Amino acid sequence: MAGKQQKEFIKVLESQEDFDKVRDRDYPKCVVVDVHLTWCGPCEVMVPNFRTMFFSYDDADERLEIYTMDSSLFEDEAVKEQIGEVTCKPKFIVIIEGEIKGVIEGADFTKLFDLVDKHIPSLDQD
Repeated sequence: MAGKQQKEFIKVLESQEDFDKVRDRDYPKCVVVDVHLTWCGPCEVMVPNFRTMFFSYDDADERLEIYTMDSSLFEDEAVKEQIGEVTCKPKFIVIIEGEIKGVIEGADFTKLFDLVDKHIPSLDQD
């Protein structure tokens, strides 16, 4: 018996332009970006936590997106300054309506979930 295919909910931002799209002022979703070094890769430890976060919200597809991005792809100096140095320690950015609402250093799911919960669009927004 074949297992149920799991929903792919973590996407990859492949350029500064991709990042700019999800950081647009009119982008309707809360965006979480796992920023990583090229050699280090995304934080695998957080994947089950991302799944828990994503599926804890009603209509998550309409309200939340989770991405990974190689820090070497950032070209915008203002963004680089805002998120700070990227090291092998996991770093997560939360964005809503074009604004970086917070940067979480380390695989601290509680802090990340609290930040997302604070900024995720409500179901009644249209």
